[in-house]
Amino acid sequence: MAFYSGPYDDPVQVAFKAADESVTTAVLQDDDDLQLAVKAGKYYAVEFYCVAAGAEDLKFKFSAPGTSTLVWNDFGNLVADLSGAGQLSTAAEVYAVAADLTWANTAADAGYAVSYGLLACDTDGTFKVQFCGAVGVAAVTMKAGSYLILRKLN
Repeated sequence: MAFYSGPYDDPVQVAFKAADESVTTAVLQDDDDLQLAVKAGKYYAVEFYCVAAGAEDLKFKFSAPGTSTLVWNDFGNLVADLSGAGQLSTAAEVYAVAADLTWANTAADAGYAVSYGLLACDTDGTFKVQFCGAVGVAAVTMKAGSYLILRKLN
């Protein structure tokens, strides 16, 4: 569910999950709710708060149009890089938007992670959160209350 503070070009956009979304696959798919419009030549401060639960680890990535880049870091009790695709730490790391990471889940209990970053957008389109299970044999759930905020900086 996306909520905007005004028209498409407003400086702050917010999307949040009003209901849980579960998947049983190892193929990344767009989150149904966590998607916001972006414009070429603009910089955005990104804030992503994820609450997840399930019987296996959660794989996620950010998706943006063109070859946009994102400098970001994570913290929270889900943060553990099991995939080898990137290094999650308290220091910011530079990733291509297409890099996917696996967060260790806390079995059936809900865990959380927060990501902050700077998105440099080179093409108009949609900035999205994608997720799936790391193995795809058990359901993982992006919980209600997860949200994505983009703040346009220029």
